[in-house]
Amino acid sequence: MVHKIEDLVKPFHGDLNSIKENVLTQPFVINKENISFDDDEKAIHHKPVMDFHYQNCSDKYIIEDMDKPNFFNRQYFYYYRLRVEHFTPRIVENAKAMFGDSIEAVTLGDIRGDKKSLVIGCILKRMQNRMAVLKDFDKQNKEELEVRLHREDEMETLALETDFLELEDYHKQKVILKGNVDPYKFVTGLVVGIYGTQTENYFDVEKMVLPALPPYIERPLLGKDLYVVIASGFNVNNECPSILRELNYFSDIFCSEKYYNNIARIIFAGNNAITFCQKPCCQNTSVNNVMPIGLTLDADKTGSALAASSHFRRYFPHINLDMMPGETDPCSLMLPQQPLNNALFEDHDLPLDNEEFEDEVKKDNCETKIEIFEVNTESETKAGDFDASDYWRTGSSGICPGNQRVINPVTNPYCFKIMGIEFHGTSGQNVNSFRKLTKKRTPTLEIMRDIIETGHMIPTAPDFTDCFPYNRQDGKDPLALDQLPHVFFAGNQKEFASQMVDFGNNQKVRLVSIPKYEDTHSMVVINLRTLQTSQIVCKHRPV
Repeated sequence: MVHKIEDLVKPFHGDLNSIKENVLTQPFVINKENISFDDDEKAIHHKPVMDFHYQNCSDKYIIEDMDKPNFFNRQYFYYYRLRVEHFTPRIVENAKAMFGDSIEAVTLGDIRGDKKSLVIGCILKRMQNRMAVLKDFDKQNKEELEVRLHREDEMETLALETDFLELEDYHKQKVILKGNVDPYKFVTGLVVGIYGTQTENYFDVEKMVLPALPPYIERPLLGKDLYVVIASGFNVNNECPSILRELNYFSDIFCSEKYYNNIARIIFAGNNAITFCQKPCCQNTSVNNVMPIGLTLDADKTGSALAASSHFRRYFPHINLDMMPGETDPCSLMLPQQPLNNALFEDHDLPLDNEEFEDEVKKDNCETKIEIFEVNTESETKAGDFDASDYWRTGSSGICPGNQRVINPVTNPYCFKIMGIEFHGTSGQNVNSFRKLTKKRTPTLEIMRDIIETGHMIPTAPDFTDCFPYNRQDGKDPLALDQLPHVFFAGNQKEFASQMVDFGNNQKVRLVSIPKYEDTHSMVVINLRTLQTSQIVCKHRPV
């Protein structure tokens, strides 16, 4: 009697599906070595693990012990003065290229008559929508103040057409700017040069002079496709556990033959877990001392940060992970944010998924459906193509101990090199704060380009973006760009976007806007050989 192959296999479907589910949802480590045998000597040889020549270049963002006692003594005026001193030579360099080698910078007090002059100083943007804390405390009660604080936080931008700019020079003299100047383009904290004439308290600007760009090192050419993956904005909490379970999908993809051992690192660019309670029962609690004024949020007791780090390690054991802090992570909000505490990445006895998220009431909000796999890429080549069913694993039996990688807590901002290619980026605070002070609906990539042109990672700090008032041992501004990166990224943005920008003389920088995973359920893959970017979207997404 002849049987069809389907009839023969059918009795085993249940067992096969069970095995497949266990293998693909619970990556594990085996105790045996990943080995190969020589035909002649039958000797054991370890298969080489790819060396990606990783360098952490974020030392300048580490707050040293010697800096901490000065935080309560150092005034922000000296911080801005340090910034002016740092950028003055670079502004003069640009000015000489524009107006000739005879141009020299002067202070406002040295201007004589109506002679055209170059003055270097710090921009002060006077905004009607910006809050004056002491004034508001005087005129409003606490409830009204909190309402306005929340309103300011919800506004896309605080900028108005009536806003105007002032410039404060090295000696704290100020002048109002008019003429050829766009108030939308400049924010408080930028160090610029103004060329023109002064009339009483006004300066008629003929030309704005930005600092010369920092040095640029040509990008090395690679012989094969290697990748860096960046994701942000998971905002893990106990409301919808499907976000963490979706990591299994990406684990399968990154274990395919195309990506396995070719991914240098995965960067989690902030807001990995919600560590402050936003439930109604917490709204009457005291203000936490690391949160912005007016926000009544209490510390989360559900262990979301531990759950996030545990799942990241579980699903990506063969890839090095860099954990950047963000606004919702258990870390000070002051920039530069320091690396997350190592205790978050140690082994803890956490409940299993079915124990941790047992509440059936939440299930309706977390139902998933199967959708067609999506890859959004700005490149013409199929940089994001792969066969999602190709589960190519080492020995088909797990992850070799020699291939296990580590979780690396890093600073925000974060600068690093892979194979000589420099990445520099943040969890998005610098872009989001800049957006608040400029024209409505300004594209993210345009803001990122403007930030690079200022030569400063966080130009809105410390006036609008909180930061530590510290300086480097050489006396320079630690947040200034020392070198143009090859890739400049910003996490926790509304959507994925990417563009290669030429800043002149073939100084090309890839700008990458990393979307919130919570909203897009996607990760961004950057090909180190071509710097092409792709967005991989999970096909198992909440309805």
